[in-house]
Amino acid sequence: MVTVRNNDAEFHKRVVERRNFLFGLWAGRTLGRYDHELARYASEVMTADLLVRGPQDMIAKVHRDFIDHDVLISRPMILLELHRCEDRAAAELDYTNRNRRET
Repeated sequence: MVTVRNNDAEFHKRVVERRNFLFGLWAGRTLGRYDHELARYASEVMTADLLVRGPQDMIAKVHRDFIDHDVLISRPMILLELHRCEDRAAAELDYTNRNRRET
């Protein structure tokens, strides 16, 4: 998981939002959703994260959906993908921030 650098709460918030979007896209594609259905599903996943603090509600939603659709991906593997999405989101946003400072 990404640690908050220099107490930059705004950066962390943006990373979490981007992570949730990427995670929703991954889960949606895994369920075979594309185009508008994929965007709608990613939005549902992002909304699930607003229920309680932390990603557990979002992980539970995806895990339930995978079980309901016979997708054989375990909860630990879902959590691993969430971490990958967070790392990717942080790298993307850090790259964007660096490029803005240089211009």
